[in-house]
Amino acid sequence: MSSGDMLCSRDEGDGIRNGAIPVLMRCPECTVGSHCSKCLLDFYTGLCDAYGSKVDPAFVTTLVTRWPQVVMSLRSPLDSSLMPVLQTVGEAPFVQGLYIGTHLSRGWRGEGNWIGRALQIPCPSLASSLKKLDLQRLGIDGHGARQLAEGVVQLKVLKDLILSHNYLGYENGQESVLRIVEEGPKTLRYLDISFNAIGYMNIRRIIAAVESRNKALTDGMEMNAEQQESMSKSGEEKRELQPFSPHSCCHCRVNFDGNFVVEEIWNALTHGFGMVLVVPGLIDLMVLTADDPYRCKIAVVAYMMSCSLLFAVSTLFHAFFMLDLTSRIFQVLDHSSIFVLIAGSYTPFCVLLFGDDPNGSWVMTAEWALAGVGITAHIIAVHFPKIRHAPLYVYGELFLYVLMGWMALAVYDTFFTATPVHIRYLITGGGVTYMAGLPFYILDNIKCVPILHCVWHLFVLVAAIIHFCAVRESVIYFNNQHSASLLGLSL
Repeated sequence: MSSGDMLCSRDEGDGIRNGAIPVLMRCPECTVGSHCSKCLLDFYTGLCDAYGSKVDPAFVTTLVTRWPQVVMSLRSPLDSSLMPVLQTVGEAPFVQGLYIGTHLSRGWRGEGNWIGRALQIPCPSLASSLKKLDLQRLGIDGHGARQLAEGVVQLKVLKDLILSHNYLGYENGQESVLRIVEEGPKTLRYLDISFNAIGYMNIRRIIAAVESRNKALTDGMEMNAEQQESMSKSGEEKRELQPFSPHSCCHCRVNFDGNFVVEEIWNALTHGFGMVLVVPGLIDLMVLTADDPYRCKIAVVAYMMSCSLLFAVSTLFHAFFMLDLTSRIFQVLDHSSIFVLIAGSYTPFCVLLFGDDPNGSWVMTAEWALAGVGITAHIIAVHFPKIRHAPLYVYGELFLYVLMGWMALAVYDTFFTATPVHIRYLITGGGVTYMAGLPFYILDNIKCVPILHCVWHLFVLVAAIIHFCAVRESVIYFNNQHSASLLGLSL
């Protein structure tokens, strides 16, 4: 006897009656508004038989244990593989989260479009119970997104929607995202559309729609509060007003990382070019310092290695922007390499120009000590997002960059007397170039205009070239001074 034959039917019109398609029974163990695990399991396996789908062991475990989260272990490019799950979840109000997405490989473009069709199945119970829907890495493009939006707008209590690592930037998928924001549930609090290649202009449209939605909710809740207060003063019984109330509406937060493909390519190319320039620059300086003391060679190598680290890490960080974990690791290295570059830039000047002056040793020690503090603070902050994104930390890190960059002002007299005019101009010019690019870096972080980060990269590249010229001139100046002193001793 098949599971479909074992299942009792509901009243006429209360379920599906179509040949081998089963309907849900109610046994003595079932309660009002809720079915027991055995009935739900029989219903699910009967649907799998009817649709020709495999039974998902993870979903079976969910039904038996009445776990509130469904994590799919079977994925197939067939509507029928998801339909039994959705129809069963619709009869299981204890299920609040549906995880169809995967954290492993990313689906091919269009491979997951069938999910949107399956979610369009009318299911009032599912619409009033599902709070989280995870569809990441399934290969959903614009065609699937349009069908997905049809289903999502029916989910009345949905709070979290995860669509990361799909292909929403293709086939006008951004229009479906806009529809979800504008027409979707007012309970939506988190929308993850990261790594979808949507593009800057479309992301701006989505952000504007989210801000408009949040403002409308805020205005509605303020109006609600005023009406409640008015009723309280007039002696009327308080009641929750709809549709706007603090309990039923949420401000939505959007994760749109990894959508600026063109800008990230330019970011990688600009600092990739800097990495290429490091190689001949290092060879040139090593030739110039061939006969110099080891401390001079070490100082020059430290400078070139700091440049190499910055450009290499920055290039890899922006090149791997679509790989979430890899990108996060390189982001830590990227911020750390800035501290290393500043300290590394000071090292050859302190050794070659300041000579035995104690101020040179003091500045170099302070630079590397502050670099260590900055790197340590950043590594710690990465593990505490609230600290990492706090304005105090963000601007504190910028202040530390600037403080290290202009440390020479603390020993200005020594710097002025020990440095030839043309080298002093080059050092100052490089520092001013860095500072001129800093507003673009800040604006990119505040306004989220990714092309400004590329402009910042160009300023960094130009400033690094200017400082390289300053280091090269410092080596030549040191060699001339050293030769003159040796000539004086020989005479």
